[in-house]
Amino acid sequence: MRPGTSILSFILAIPFLFACGVEADTVPKSAGFRPYDDFSTAWVDGSKWNDGNHAFGVSGGQLVMETSASNIPAGRSFTDTLSATAIAPTSLEATVSIPAVGINSDGQARVMMELAYQPDANYRINSLDFYFVRVEIRFNGGIGYTARYYVGGCSNTDCTSYYSLTGAGGVLAGLTAGQVVTLGVSMDPATKTASFYMDDGITVYPATVDLTTAPNFDPANIKAARLRTRVIGGSANGDNSMVQGVYDNILIDGGLWDDFSAGVIDRNLWHVGPQSISTAGGVLDLTIEQDVRSGDNGLSFPDPDGIKGIEADVQVVGHTVTGTDPYYRGRIGGYFYNDGNVPGGKPGSGVSDIYAEIGINGAEISYHVARCTGITCADGYELVSDNGAGSPRIVIGTTTPGTQHNLSISWENPEFVFMVDGVETRFDAVAAGAPVVLPVANRKFKTVGARASVGASFDGSGTLQVQFDNVKIK
Repeated sequence: MRPGTSILSFILAIPFLFACGVEADTVPKSAGFRPYDDFSTAWVDGSKWNDGNHAFGVSGGQLVMETSASNIPAGRSFTDTLSATAIAPTSLEATVSIPAVGINSDGQARVMMELAYQPDANYRINSLDFYFVRVEIRFNGGIGYTARYYVGGCSNTDCTSYYSLTGAGGVLAGLTAGQVVTLGVSMDPATKTASFYMDDGITVYPATVDLTTAPNFDPANIKAARLRTRVIGGSANGDNSMVQGVYDNILIDGGLWDDFSAGVIDRNLWHVGPQSISTAGGVLDLTIEQDVRSGDNGLSFPDPDGIKGIEADVQVVGHTVTGTDPYYRGRIGGYFYNDGNVPGGKPGSGVSDIYAEIGINGAEISYHVARCTGITCADGYELVSDNGAGSPRIVIGTTTPGTQHNLSISWENPEFVFMVDGVETRFDAVAAGAPVVLPVANRKFKTVGARASVGASFDGSGTLQVQFDNVKIK
C-alpha cells in the first residue's frame, strides 16, 4: 500500500458544494502544465515513475507475481512485495521458480524471499538500520540463473547508503530456466545466525551467515516475512525488463502458511490483495481486488520536489465495491508541504505533512486537504478542509459511471487550486490554519492512483478499475 493514500478509509461523506475559503471560476484547463506521460510505452516508463507494471494473483493453485518496466535508467530497480501478516516470523520456506523473464543487456531479474528487520524507533518512519535476510533466484543476462543468499542493511534514513555482509550475494548453486526448487531462510535469535538453503529435489545446498557483529542488528526487531519480484536496469539507460515469479507451499516457522488452494490471495494471510498496473491500450490501467480491508494502487514520481501540480484524464471504469459504507476513488494528489503544527515530526515522518488530493468517488468529484498527525495520515489526521460533517472531503462536481474527467491539483502558496474539466476551485490552506513551515513535505510523495475501501466497518468486498491518461505536471 502506498503511504498516505489510505487517509479516506475512515471518512463518511456528507458533502457541501462549497466551503469557507473556497471560490470557483471557469478557466482554460492545462494552464501552466506541461506533458509528462501519455503511457504509450509497452510497460510503465521507468524513467518517469517509481513503479513499473505489476500483477499479483493466483493461477493453477500457485501465487504468480510479475514485475516489468520500460526505459529503465541504468542500475535502477523496480520491486513488488507481498508481505505475510505473520507476527515476528523466524523462518520462511517455499517452492519457487522463474517461468518467464525478459532482460536486456546486463540487467537482472530476481524472485526473492526474505525476513525483514528494523528497530522500533525507525519502523515505518525511515529506512535507517533496516535489514533484510534473503534467499533468491537471480537471472543475470551475462551469467544465467543462480540461487543466492544475501544479508544487507540501510545505513541512512532513505537507504541511499547501504552495506552488505555477503558482498554481491553468496551463490548456493546454478539453475536452469524455469527450474522449480525449494528455497528457505531462517534466523536463530539466540546465536544471531542466518541460515539459507536451496533444495533441487536431489541435493540440498546450505549456507550460514554470522550476524553477531552487524551494527544495530537485533533479531528481536523482526518485522516481516515477504515475497518479492524485482527487475534491475543494466549499465546503460533504456532497458525494457520483466520477470515472473511463481510461489507455492509457503511455510512460516515450520507450519503451512498458504498453498493457494483457495484460488485467491487470502487477505487474512497477506497484506496486499490481487491488483495490477498496466499500460495496455495506451492508458494507465489500475485494478484492485479486495475483501475485508482497504486497498491502494498507483504510481509515484521519482523526483517530486520540483512538482507543484499534477493533471490527468481520470476515469473510474467500473467497480463492484460493496459494504455498509462502500468507498472507491480514482485520484491524483500527494504531500505538498509541512506546516509544523503537530510536535514530534522528524525527517521521514509524516507528522504535520499537508496532504491534498482530487478524485472521482461514485457520482461525486471532490477534493480534500488534511494534516497528518501520525507517521502517515493513515495513523491519524486533522481536518484542514472541512465539509461541516467531520470530513475534509468537499464536493465540487458530479459525474456518471464510466465518464472520463480532466482533473488537476496544484499548490500556489497559500492556495491549493483544484480543477474539474476546466472549472477552477481555490482553497486557501494557510487561512484554514495550515501555514507553510517546510516548503516540501517530509516524505516528498506525489502520486496518481486508485483506492478502494469498504468503510470503517470493513464489511464487504469488491473490485475497482481506474484508468489515467495524458498526465501533465508543473
